[in-house]
Amino acid sequence: MSLKRLSIVSSLVFSSLMVAQSPSWAARVAPAQAPLVSYAVAVKHAAPAVVSIYTSKNQRGMRGGGYGRQMMPFSPYGQGMQPDAMSLGSGVIMDEDGYIVTNYHVIRNADQIDIALHDGRKTQAKVVGTDPEVDLAILKINLKNSACYTS
Repeated sequence: MSLKRLSIVSSLVFSSLMVAQSPSWAARVAPAQAPLVSYAVAVKHAAPAVVSIYTSKNQRGMRGGGYGRQMMPFSPYGQGMQPDAMSLGSGVIMDEDGYIVTNYHVIRNADQIDIALHDGRKTQAKVVGTDPEVDLAILKINLKNSACYTS
């Protein structure tokens, strides 16, 4: 994915988030007498492109999370190691090449990024771009026939 395309995707995502938070936009979209709306069709269309993102970070040589950290020279997890810190997030496959948009805080400082697709397949991802200031990250997976979001 080119830097220009990353910039365009980041701008579009950020712009849509800003518009959605605008009070005047909300007033135009949801007047008091608006009928109930179902998102079932949109969810059915978009769900195959939504992925779960599992990250892990090795906690080398430290025990505890703050003041008073101590080295663990004889840890059962290996010399100077403690169990991995893990986190979970989500993302959207944006094109057939396997580029995924997610939040930067989901993948920040991760040593390993695993992706679970809607169809049950799993793979690892690489970070290809980040913008911490707007909390966006672009990942890349290499899987054939991965569904992508199309408008």
